[in-house]
Amino acid sequence: MIARLERWLLAGELSCYLILAVVLTIFTPATGPAMTVMFAAISVSGRAAYLVVAWYTAWRWDDADSARGAALPPAGVAAREWLALFATHSVLQPFAPLWNRILAGLPHGDRATVPPREPVVVLVHGYACNAAYWLPLRWRLQQRGVRCPPPPTLEPPFASIDDQADALARYLAGLRDRLPGHPLVLVGHSMGGLTIRACYARHGLDDVVQVITLGTPHHGSRIARLGWTRNAREMVPGSGWLRSLPSLADASSPTLVAMAARYDELVTPLVRTVPQRIEINEFINVGHLAIGWCGRTCEEIQACVDTARRAAHVRSANRITDSHSTTCTAGTSN
Repeated sequence: MIARLERWLLAGELSCYLILAVVLTIFTPATGPAMTVMFAAISVSGRAAYLVVAWYTAWRWDDADSARGAALPPAGVAAREWLALFATHSVLQPFAPLWNRILAGLPHGDRATVPPREPVVVLVHGYACNAAYWLPLRWRLQQRGVRCPPPPTLEPPFASIDDQADALARYLAGLRDRLPGHPLVLVGHSMGGLTIRACYARHGLDDVVQVITLGTPHHGSRIARLGWTRNAREMVPGSGWLRSLPSLADASSPTLVAMAARYDELVTPLVRTVPQRIEINEFINVGHLAIGWCGRTCEEIQACVDTARRAAHVRSANRITDSHSTTCTAGTSN
């Protein structure tokens, strides 16, 4: 559904650019290269203007003790976020079915390619996104040898976060059938982190050893007041849904690694703590979309996978030792 909606929006945007190009051709003396440069500048400036307004709004609506940087980010951060915005909503997500067919040859992390006890990374997208958002990160992770099967697109996209949590639970159940006994590392971007928390509250996550959230509004976001969908309203600070969401504070819950974008244009207030047991609370100098693709995120996921891999080997060794001790005790008794 998101892919179809974004194709319509992209078609509308391109139509506006075409109309503008015709108007410029008629009413301006510029021709040839000058017209091309003017048209390219207009195309770039539309998304740039959106980002400037979004960053300024997030800064104005933030708290005085926020971890946010300046109202506007450095030029390099802004450029990366513009590229992430363009790639996400103009290249990847609108054509998700096409990308799925093109990338069908990638290792999918099935039984034939995943060694026993090897951790598996599950990527959970955020608001108004689909699985195609993760293509750059998934490619980088697989280049590092991290097992990362095709992530889910959670439907319906604008219903309650609880509905998406149920869809995630169904995806995880199917994954467990294909890869039984493998520890899972869940990575959630933006609302995806809340979806993981809701899935844990509603269904349990016994085989999940680590949760990583990227730019997740654990306290909600004041920007969500501008949304009209049900899941947007649930992300408004102080909403009944957020108040009823359990934390991951009990000893049996997976460890949480919370990472935030210092120049996040969609999450405000940008608080320094999140309401559960935290291993890391790191602020990266990127924007809301770029945090899902940056090198630091890839490194953190790799580190979590390495930790989960060592823990799995320790548990396996302990089981072997216990089994051997039991056998020896039985032999001695005889």
